[in-house]
Amino acid sequence: MIVKIISRNGEAAVIEWVEAGRAERSVVPHRAIREVAPGILEVDHPEEGAPYGARWSKMINFSVTPEAVEKALRDYGIWTVEDLHRNHIQALAAIQSLYAADLGQLIKTARNHSHGSS
Repeated sequence: MIVKIISRNGEAAVIEWVEAGRAERSVVPHRAIREVAPGILEVDHPEEGAPYGARWSKMINFSVTPEAVEKALRDYGIWTVEDLHRNHIQALAAIQSLYAADLGQLIKTARNHSHGSS
């Protein structure tokens, strides 16, 4: 798998690769990285390295419903498709307002996760 080195620390490196359109990262020993052509790096099984980064999908539990989005859009003056096209910044603000509580919960969950199970 073609990879790029994100950082180095002692005998290990954080690498990144793209699999199924999704960026992934892991920590592997330097010896696992080969230069197969000038500037082209490869690791045979990068997914077998130590996972790097938070597993956000394990911590997310959003509470926003379609009905809540509809209410927020209307509260921000977005009632029609034309309103949405004319006032997309207001629409974004409406949606961001809904996710503020979820972001707070995600931060709390991440903090508890890093102090407990990491």
